[in-house]
Amino acid sequence: MVRRRHALAMAKMQQAVMTFFPEGTRISQPRGGFVLWVELAASLDGTALMRHAIEHHISITPGALFAINGAFRHCIRLNAAVHWSAQVEAAIAFLGHAVRDPIFHRSADKR
Repeated sequence: MVRRRHALAMAKMQQAVMTFFPEGTRISQPRGGFVLWVELAASLDGTALMRHAIEHHISITPGALFAINGAFRHCIRLNAAVHWSAQVEAAIAFLGHAVRDPIFHRSADKR
């Protein structure tokens, strides 16, 4: 029962990311586990986005934590093992709007 509930939450989160995030966003298709990797524009600074999300009581993990060379700076990881609710959907919508803001993107000379 728990697995089914988490699988449903994962499917809803994937759909919400594809609905609210910009075109070109790529998401992982995990075969196990309940985290969703979201790959955004190469200029995105996932750590800056995480700081902004925390200010709004939203928890994400920046991809930079998973590489020593900054390879995943433009990625974020979302925990999909949650009870799906309007609040979770609103958080995904908030993030999807935020990633469009130039403040979370590194300029070409800072890459």
